[in-house]
Amino acid sequence: MKQIERFHYLESKNVELWVQNGVIHQIFKPGAELELEDLQRLVEDRMKVSEGRLMPAYVDLRQLLFIDPKAMEYAASKEATALLTAAAFHVDNIMNKLLFNIYSDSYAPGVPVKPFACYEQALQWLEYYKRIN
Repeated sequence: MKQIERFHYLESKNVELWVQNGVIHQIFKPGAELELEDLQRLVEDRMKVSEGRLMPAYVDLRQLLFIDPKAMEYAASKEATALLTAAAFHVDNIMNKLLFNIYSDSYAPGVPVKPFACYEQALQWLEYYKRIN
């Protein structure tokens, strides 16, 4: 019999991922830079950590230094947003606010997205999207 692997936490060179209280947490490491291949791997890792379950995501952009335009376009695709009900983005400076605005306005992801300056407010907003399955 084949054993199913369970991933509760994954870490790569750019991000840490885990599920906590029905929300996937995606925390970028200091100086993270994302090319298309990095983001594709991140989506694969998110699928593993979420174990294929539909859930909202908390995405901490505060340490993200750079994202390639092709990677940003991919981030809004149906493939990249599969199994997400919504995404709350933690932003705290002009650069990551700009990245969020470009992402949400130019690429129009297929799930609700919203920026937050506070972790608790982001999680509170995501509560509604935990019930959408």
